[in-house]
Amino acid sequence: MDAIETIGRFENVGINCEFGFVQRALGCEAGGLLRWAFCPPASLLQLFERDFAGLFAFESLEPDFDMVRDGLYDIAFHTRIQSDSGGWLHDEDTRRALHADEAGKIAHLLGKFRARLRDPDVVFVVKDNQGMPNDLRSRLSEAFNAHSPGQLLVVDTTSEPALVGTVRDRGDYVEGLIDRFAPYPESDKFSPAWLAMLAEFERCYPSTSLAERSYA
Repeated sequence: MDAIETIGRFENVGINCEFGFVQRALGCEAGGLLRWAFCPPASLLQLFERDFAGLFAFESLEPDFDMVRDGLYDIAFHTRIQSDSGGWLHDEDTRRALHADEAGKIAHLLGKFRARLRDPDVVFVVKDNQGMPNDLRSRLSEAFNAHSPGQLLVVDTTSEPALVGTVRDRGDYVEGLIDRFAPYPESDKFSPAWLAMLAEFERCYPSTSLAERSYA
């Protein structure tokens, strides 16, 4: 099965927007809670363990260059609340007004995210450019599986050419292997091996209801 046909069944959950750009290249522009965020795997684990409580609360927000960081979870979002390396670019009243609107968007995306967690056909994609320790993988997969009947796809790199583009069942999650990750400042410059790996995942774990739904 061609991965392009079902790219919308995949959900980016970290660490950054690299996979969001992979989806864009394959024609998927569906919004997602973490598609364009910076969410380390440890932060994703906290989201599941705390059941998303207090996400994007005004009191937790901190300036983070051109993004806004939720200090409770250590997740950075692109919003209209602007900052730079020197701090906030708006006064508190303006930030509160902007936050009221942005919080509504986050709430909408969180509702959509929860719905996708309930869908056994959705695949949640996570990676860490520095590599993810085995103990964190185990804890994350355990927390994820407590929330979702779907698949957790942990993407990693390999120096073995024969393994590039392959997927492996690790029991509680699936591991996908590519040759390299894009540098953080150039997340849109992703490896073509992503496409081969997604196609292999679709071959091994095909959608069970492709004909019945739209993954927009």
